[in-house]
Amino acid sequence: MIRRRASVGDKIGHIFTFLGGAAIGAGLYHILDPQRGAARRAWVRDKMGRGLSSAGRFLDKRVRDLRNRAQGRVAELRASGEQVNDDILVERVRAQVGHVLSHPAGIDITAREGVVTVRGPILEGEREKIEHRLSETRGVREFHLEVETHPTAEGVPSLQGESRSQRRARGGK
Repeated sequence: MIRRRASVGDKIGHIFTFLGGAAIGAGLYHILDPQRGAARRAWVRDKMGRGLSSAGRFLDKRVRDLRNRAQGRVAELRASGEQVNDDILVERVRAQVGHVLSHPAGIDITAREGVVTVRGPILEGEREKIEHRLSETRGVREFHLEVETHPTAEGVPSLQGESRSQRRARGGK
């Protein structure tokens, strides 16, 4: 019979096997110790219970979130083809446009049978944001932007005052 020499990899594997066995033995001794073992087992049991409880709460939140998202998506798909009341559509558009404008109060919004018209002064760079929001707002079949674009708020009364971003920066609403 030919004996083969153990390679370096085999030796390292044996060392890790020994260290793993020693760690398991030390852990068992630590847990099964007649003096303090009961307290240690209780501590481990409590930690495991808390971990399982936290995991359960986390999973419950995720399941509810997914269920709510799915129900919302189904509702959006069902409502995608229906006609929206003009007054509701104006308020829906006002809410969406208000998120992207620095001075949303200066804007006039009208709607008629799904055709939305937005009028008023805006700052440069806000037109594209309005177009994006209107294209994604449910109930808007078509839109017209009759806005005047200004590089700064100077000289335009409805663009005066503190902008939404400035209010947010100082901690206001």
